[in-house]
Amino acid sequence: MFIFQFADALKKTMAEKNISQKFNLVIFVESAIGLLNLQNICARGVQLSLSGPFHLDGVVFGSDDFCADIGIMQITQYDFCSKDIKKMSHI
Repeated sequence: MFIFQFADALKKTMAEKNISQKFNLVIFVESAIGLLNLQNICARGVQLSLSGPFHLDGVVFGSDDFCADIGIMQITQYDFCSKDIKKMSHI
């Protein structure tokens, strides 16, 4: 896993430079596979928080990229009556 290799290299560099403060880790889930693996992804984030140079700060769900991944197109439609911009999804 690339993230663990990166975490190990970062931890080593931080130790060499006497940096003790952890970095905030924000996980982005933007695909159907990511959503299906969300539990494992979050577990790995917690694991990196405990043993690595990161502090799990949050998880972001990228709905637009997710919709594109599963084939739903986002359409913005202008409502002339209320002058609000509304988002509609359709397949």
